[in-house]
Amino acid sequence: MVHNFYIQAPLLDDYSHLLLSVLHGAKMFPLSVHFEGKKPSVKNMVAFENLLGLILKKPSTKEVINSLLAQSGAL
Repeated sequence: MVHNFYIQAPLLDDYSHLLLSVLHGAKMFPLSVHFEGKKPSVKNMVAFENLLGLILKKPSTKEVINSLLAQSGAL
Protein backbone atom coordinates (compact mmCIF):
# COMPACT_ATOMS: atom_id res chain seq x y z
CA MET A 1 0.00 0.00 0.00
CA VAL A 2 1.08 3.55 -0.67
CA HIS A 3 -0.09 6.61 1.25
CA ASN A 4 0.87 9.99 -0.19
CA PHE A 5 0.93 13.06 2.03
CA TYR A 6 0.42 16.37 0.25
CA ILE A 7 0.57 20.01 1.29
CA GLN A 8 -2.32 21.68 -0.50
CA ALA A 9 -2.78 25.38 -1.31
CA PRO A 10 -6.48 26.08 -1.94
CA LEU A 11 -5.81 29.69 -2.96
CA LEU A 12 -3.46 28.49 -5.71
CA ASP A 13 -6.12 26.52 -7.58
CA ASP A 14 -5.68 23.64 -5.13
CA TYR A 15 -2.01 23.22 -6.03
CA SER A 16 -0.55 20.33 -4.07
CA HIS A 17 3.02 19.44 -3.21
CA LEU A 18 3.89 15.82 -2.44
CA LEU A 19 5.66 15.92 0.91
CA LEU A 20 6.21 12.23 1.54
CA SER A 21 4.98 8.75 0.76
CA VAL A 22 4.55 5.84 3.15
CA LEU A 23 4.79 2.31 1.75
CA HIS A 24 3.93 -0.94 3.51
CA GLY A 25 2.57 -4.39 2.85
CA ALA A 26 -0.48 -6.09 4.34
CA LYS A 27 0.97 -5.48 7.80
CA MET A 28 1.54 -1.88 8.82
CA PHE A 29 5.12 -2.48 9.95
CA PRO A 30 7.78 -2.47 8.81
CA LEU A 31 7.13 0.43 6.46
CA SER A 32 9.27 2.83 4.49
CA VAL A 33 8.93 6.59 4.26
CA HIS A 34 10.01 8.21 1.01
CA PHE A 35 11.14 11.81 1.57
CA GLU A 36 13.68 13.86 -0.40
CA GLY A 37 15.08 10.80 -2.15
CA LYS A 38 15.60 8.85 1.07
CA LYS A 39 13.69 5.71 2.04
CA PRO A 40 14.26 4.91 5.71
CA SER A 41 12.65 1.77 7.10
CA VAL A 42 10.47 2.15 10.20
CA LYS A 43 9.73 -0.78 12.51
CA ASN A 44 7.03 0.58 14.85
CA MET A 45 4.61 3.44 15.56
CA VAL A 46 6.96 5.30 17.91
CA ALA A 47 9.71 5.35 15.27
CA PHE A 48 7.16 6.46 12.64
CA GLU A 49 5.91 9.33 14.82
CA ASN A 50 9.48 10.42 15.54
CA LEU A 51 10.37 10.39 11.85
CA LEU A 52 7.25 12.38 10.94
CA GLY A 53 8.18 14.94 13.59
CA LEU A 54 11.66 15.28 12.10
CA ILE A 55 10.27 15.67 8.58
CA LEU A 56 7.76 18.34 9.64
CA LYS A 57 10.50 20.30 11.45
CA LYS A 58 12.97 20.19 8.53
CA PRO A 59 13.85 23.55 7.01
CA SER A 60 12.97 22.21 3.55
CA THR A 61 9.42 21.39 4.70
CA LYS A 62 9.03 24.82 6.29
CA GLU A 63 10.34 26.47 3.10
CA VAL A 64 7.67 24.75 1.00
CA ILE A 65 4.93 25.77 3.42
CA ASN A 66 6.16 29.37 3.65
CA SER A 67 6.49 29.61 -0.12
CA LEU A 68 2.95 28.38 -0.69
CA LEU A 69 1.61 30.74 1.97
CA ALA A 70 3.47 33.68 0.42
CA GLN A 71 2.29 32.85 -3.09
CA SER A 72 -1.30 32.54 -1.93
CA GLY A 73 -1.14 35.88 -0.11
CA ALA A 74 -1.92 34.18 3.18
CA LEU A 75 1.10 35.53 5.08
